[in-house]
Amino acid sequence: LPIRVDSATTLSDVSAGSHSINYRYTVTISAQQMEFQKDDIRRKVTQLARSVSATRMILSKGVALNYSYHSPDGNQLLFFSVTK
Repeated sequence: LPIRVDSATTLSDVSAGSHSINYRYTVTISAQQMEFQKDDIRRKVTQLARSVSATRMILSKGVALNYSYHSPDGNQLLFFSVTK
């Protein structure tokens, strides 16, 4: 890490909690742009997590996938969890 996901998004950290996997992304879009796109991001990420067999297996065991998106200065712009 870091791994560039797309032109505006970088996966900057992955950590494990007691019943979660936590993904931290840094984005180069503004807070206003994130506000406009947050529902679409949440929908696409949730759909992908629930469609891949490896993550479906993780979710079925009661593990939450937590996604947080931050500006380059560290302010959290979006947080959501995907559960089974």
